[in-house]
Amino acid sequence: MRPLSDRTEPNGSSQSESKNRYFDPVDSFEPDAKDLKNQNIKIIKGVNQKYPLINALKKYKVDLKKVTDIGSWTHHARCPFPDHRDSNPSFGYNSKEDRFYCFGCRRSGRAVEFISGIQSTSKISVAKNLLIELKISEEEIISNESIADLDHGEEINNILLDFGLSINNLFIKYKKNNEIIKFINDTIFTLDMYLNHAVPKNKINCIELKARINKCKEIINSLETNE
Repeated sequence: MRPLSDRTEPNGSSQSESKNRYFDPVDSFEPDAKDLKNQNIKIIKGVNQKYPLINALKKYKVDLKKVTDIGSWTHHARCPFPDHRDSNPSFGYNSKEDRFYCFGCRRSGRAVEFISGIQSTSKISVAKNLLIELKISEEEIISNESIADLDHGEEINNILLDFGLSINNLFIKYKKNNEIIKFINDTIFTLDMYLNHAVPKNKINCIELKARINKCKEIINSLETNE
């Protein structure tokens, strides 16, 4: 057996490689692209919960006009986004759910989406800036389990926004026909009664809602057939 002193000593680079193998930061602990995307989505949703859209509308001096007390879309204005030259008031504000929708450029959302459109910057950048203003950490938002439950509400709103766009087109098409306009308003009122009174909003069934929407569309489309 050779003496220990006679054994070949590892060179410096080998020692370094051995150390790095065990003690260097492990890349796998960093969030991957999918995790990072999900975190960003959650941050945006969380900020939208904490920062009211109406505050952003006032900050950017959107000239909201109240148009009705019936239904959810109670205010309108000329679209404030810089790339939309709005000659007619096509920007709608839903005061009950604190969200916006433009029937012209079709942007929609809450505070983060609105400021993102105004500033022409990314939604996550806006959300992180608002977190600083709100004095809330990203970790606090990411660890909040209740924020993950917003998808159902967003699906409902997407259904209603699509229906709202169809209704708006009908209003434009038949604005001189008082009988049809009255019928459309009655249909909308019936749907609003269902949404605001018959079913608590956190228990609305999307399948049932779609069925009611489709029935409303059938009735309204029959007006065009008979016109």
